[in-house]
Amino acid sequence: MQLIAGGACDTLPQWSPDRRSFAFTRSTSEGTAVWTANADGSNARRITSVAGGRVSWSPDGSRLAVLRMKDGVQQLFVVGVADGSARQLTSGGGQVEDPAWSPDGKSIAVCLQTGPENWQIHLVDPADPNRAPQQVTRLPHPALDPVWSPDGTTFAYTAGTYGTKTQGDIRLVDADGSDDRELVATDAHEMDPSWSADGTWVAFVRGPYEKPAIWAVRADKTGERTLTTGAATEGHPAWH
Repeated sequence: MQLIAGGACDTLPQWSPDRRSFAFTRSTSEGTAVWTANADGSNARRITSVAGGRVSWSPDGSRLAVLRMKDGVQQLFVVGVADGSARQLTSGGGQVEDPAWSPDGKSIAVCLQTGPENWQIHLVDPADPNRAPQQVTRLPHPALDPVWSPDGTTFAYTAGTYGTKTQGDIRLVDADGSDDRELVATDAHEMDPSWSADGTWVAFVRGPYEKPAIWAVRADKTGERTLTTGAATEGHPAWH
């Protein structure tokens, strides 16, 4: 069912904590911005301009973690949903991607550039912009798309080679960086993990970029199954 109509490119929907609205990224000839809308698609409203990429709600639904350009570097900002007021949280030389607010509101996970083609998951303190980001993953290849489990103890994320279209796996890691383990790894490209509300399932995208499909697997690696046929271009699954 189509919720938002029009000629813009609307992507990366994220449900609000109360499931009454969602945020999404809208790109037009005038630029890219984050918008919100009611669950039925009504009352679509522009919040602020962004560099692009995923947005993430604070647990109380009052703020959004977004990405903006600052002095030529993509940085993490927090924006008020009601008034669009913005506060910068990162200021280093590495690009920032994929913000994900923790369930308790005390941390925002991001992918922070640590090398020319390497990104690792870090934790940012939204209450203290001066505190250095805390590194979680330490892989020889990029760790992307971090998603918190509902209880805030574990990340699901995409591990692969940055910028390629051929390889990606889904992994789990404890929030303190311990027990980094494989969840799904095949010859197909896998990406975009998403936890179920009860924390027992992880949905993800599998297949070539031209024809991906949505799959799901239990967090204990059992019950893997396909949810869509891949007849259309499908991505960024979000449980409701």
